[in-house]
Amino acid sequence: MDEYYRAVRALPAWLARPLSALPPDIAEQVHEIRLRVGCGVQLTIGGKPCCPAELPALQKLRLTPLQMEEIFVTLCGGSVHSHETEIAVGYVTLSCGCRAGLAGQFYCAPGQSAVLQELRSVNIRVARNREFPLPQKLRDILQQRFIGMLLMGEPDSGKTTLLRGVARELAKQNRAVAVIDERREIFPSEESAALPLDILSGIPKGQAVQMALRTLSPQVILLDELGGMDELYALEQGLFSGVEFIATLHAASWEEAARRPQVQYLQKCGAPCGSASERPHCAGAAERGACFVKTLRVVCALFWLSCGWCAGDAACQNTRRHLAALEKTLLLLQRVRQEISYRHTDLTLLFRRLKQEGLAAGESFQGLCPPPGLTRPERDCFVECFSCLGRMEAEQECQQLAFYQERFTLFLQQAQEHARPQLELSHKLGFAVGLAAAILCL
Repeated sequence: MDEYYRAVRALPAWLARPLSALPPDIAEQVHEIRLRVGCGVQLTIGGKPCCPAELPALQKLRLTPLQMEEIFVTLCGGSVHSHETEIAVGYVTLSCGCRAGLAGQFYCAPGQSAVLQELRSVNIRVARNREFPLPQKLRDILQQRFIGMLLMGEPDSGKTTLLRGVARELAKQNRAVAVIDERREIFPSEESAALPLDILSGIPKGQAVQMALRTLSPQVILLDELGGMDELYALEQGLFSGVEFIATLHAASWEEAARRPQVQYLQKCGAPCGSASERPHCAGAAERGACFVKTLRVVCALFWLSCGWCAGDAACQNTRRHLAALEKTLLLLQRVRQEISYRHTDLTLLFRRLKQEGLAAGESFQGLCPPPGLTRPERDCFVECFSCLGRMEAEQECQQLAFYQERFTLFLQQAQEHARPQLELSHKLGFAVGLAAAILCL
């Protein structure tokens, strides 16, 4: 089945039904599905938008704001809140791996994520899984140690498809591969099940790289669309740690890529940058004549530097875990309050749903386990809140939940104030201690 029909099934039935009537020979040529308020459905075929004559039911269709709202909710799987992070940057990733770009009226308060107020158009890019044999030269490179590799090309030139093929080739070589799939486009869930890959999806690439380095022990890390500096900082930490990186980058040529800030930063960090034809194969550091004693001293110095950094990082992780636990608690309180206030949802059914989403743990609200990372007063407040849930009328329940929302908001504000100096100093102090020990070794 062509991926076009999978993308169409993510739309409401009244729209999916006529779109599914498109003949297969035309469907496999569809690149995009465009939906706009006040306009009909347009399919991008051969780079040109059109409404094929094979879809007579859609010729006179003009989408209304209400219909666009229904399309939006359906694309989100009936759970808009679970896609808030994606919506804030203008897209929703479907379960089949297709990306639905969003356009309309956004509101962005200072220091907060953007909120979609009015949806005006949707552009669904039909992501197709193409398997093809990799060039022999590329397969030979993948069997060697290459430190890092950038796959460059213009938008929609097949970079993600090539990256997917590289991941499959590395899996065949029995390499430990971690795939950073922030937008769930490289490997949709149904395609990744049979592949021996560690896939991290739904979180920022910089954070995912750190998680992979600390917990998955990868030999190779793959990531799509190398972007912001936070991603480069994470890549920098792993670039010379024995892990090989493969990433994609928007650029039409190596000369154009060399002018990109990302590539320039990697060059400043000491990454060997250049086209494959320009860059000779380099021998390892151990083969350059360094004596054993000097090498051992350098290794010891790096070890102490790493220990100091890890000690500071452990303190930072505890602080971040505390903040994450408070944010999760506030999200849980908001969700329960909304369900009671607007939908009058049965609490037993609501608890099961929250448990499936990972927001709750235990057997019921009365025995709800506080998120790990909360302090003792915060845990007591959490237990106090949920132990009496379900014993009052809806309005009283909402008032009580609002009261505890204010308390946990105050907890979060206090924790954020204490966290700022801790996060700034922990790495510096740990690195300073490690540096002192490293100097003694040298």
